[in-house]
Amino acid sequence: MTRHMIFNGFNTGVRKAALFFGYLGSTAMCLMAIIVTIDVTGRFLFNKPLRGGIEIVEELMVCVIFLMLAYVTETEKHIKVDIFISLMEQKVPRISRIISFVFDMLMLFVLTILTWQGFNGALKAMGSGEVTDSLQIPHYPFRFVLTAGLAVAFLSLLSKRIHQFLNQQKGR
Repeated sequence: MTRHMIFNGFNTGVRKAALFFGYLGSTAMCLMAIIVTIDVTGRFLFNKPLRGGIEIVEELMVCVIFLMLAYVTETEKHIKVDIFISLMEQKVPRISRIISFVFDMLMLFVLTILTWQGFNGALKAMGSGEVTDSLQIPHYPFRFVLTAGLAVAFLSLLSKRIHQFLNQQKGR
């Protein structure tokens, strides 16, 4: 097995995980919309808001943000200042590649620290039995979702940079 075959398997697995996380994040967003609609409708029409609706939405927000982070990293749909980047690529492509590399390494470092701290926080929440106020929903499953989203975002960015490096090596 060549390193390209091994890497392609790794890359495919990361891509599938990120896309799956995108579907899960979208589902969580739909659930949030439904819960908010039920809560607002109940509050204004029947004077009976959904008990614990805000707590559920807060926990689902974690799922939306961190699961979609993995998806956005994989599909490269994150926000960019295209005008500045396109000017840099046209005028000074070498400096543009260096800046891109530095920012990618910085992001890998930040994602590593966030994943590590997210995992520690999830273990701490699981050990302490932290729960929401009204419905007593445990926090730790959502902290593990946060950790998984960060980890897949890290692996996706790493995979993209390794792929870029291997293609540059092949072109030499």
